[in-house]
Amino acid sequence: MTGLYGAYEDDNWESIAEYYHFKNDNLMVPGVTTSNASWLGFAQIGRDIGHDWMPYLRVEKGSLDQGDPYFNAQAYGVSYKREVVGARYMLNAKAALKLEMNRTKEGDGVPTVGDPNGNYREVRAQYSIRF
Repeated sequence: MTGLYGAYEDDNWESIAEYYHFKNDNLMVPGVTTSNASWLGFAQIGRDIGHDWMPYLRVEKGSLDQGDPYFNAQAYGVSYKREVVGARYMLNAKAALKLEMNRTKEGDGVPTVGDPNGNYREVRAQYSIRF
């Protein structure tokens, strides 16, 4: 597994990105070795608009090899593309509230509840703390 992370901040802007590459050999069948490769990544940009608010945009993409028994065995171990719009409110230096809306397209038309093509939308809320 290889991972990269980058961040840039100035007075009003924040941009972050992450990328992970997974490569492994499947040795489950004696005498047969198959290689699997997958990757995940995202990029996000946000702007501080004052009063502790930061709206942001994020794009995510994952290309997960379904021949890999690890990803294949997971309920959400499928390739996907996602666009996100959200806002973070800093309650104080160690706590924040976040609200975001996203649109997801799961790869290769994987059926999901309510959409046989793997498309869905969500609204998410989060309370986070750091220490």
